[in-house]
Amino acid sequence: SDRLPTLVGRDDFPAEAEAELSEAPFVHQLRWVGAGRHLSKAMVDYYRAYTQTVAWLEDDLVDLDELARFEDDLSDEWQREFDWMLDDLGDDAGDRAQEQAGRALLRKTLDQTRVRIREAYDEAFFSRGKHHELADLGRIGWHPDFEERVKNLIRAARA
Repeated sequence: SDRLPTLVGRDDFPAEAEAELSEAPFVHQLRWVGAGRHLSKAMVDYYRAYTQTVAWLEDDLVDLDELARFEDDLSDEWQREFDWMLDDLGDDAGDRAQEQAGRALLRKTLDQTRVRIREAYDEAFFSRGKHHELADLGRIGWHPDFEERVKNLIRAARA
């Protein structure tokens, strides 16, 4: 019961998805911390995690409560690291220091795969992709000012 199948491969990323995701909030968040070289892989992880989630839900392999718990656990771990980053930065950090700190947080967070949807499911793309999904929703972020920046993105999109 702890095992989940991986139903979406790396090669399942459609060519048009990159264009569709290029202006997604999580992609902007990556750009804000200078992670431009990682955009393509992040898009693949995001797409795979999203598609994987939909497939599991359709096949009744996971339920919404289990997914919500997993996302809450990811958010909680992120919040701890984000707070450490803010403490280390201080209030007078410049733009370059904020970008570097955000990139370090991104790397550290995406490298941590100890939080899992189920103990026996340890596919790294799923955890990374779910982080990107949470960033896309504005629940988590990498840049110290990500909340205000995401709000500005939303306002600009509505205008």
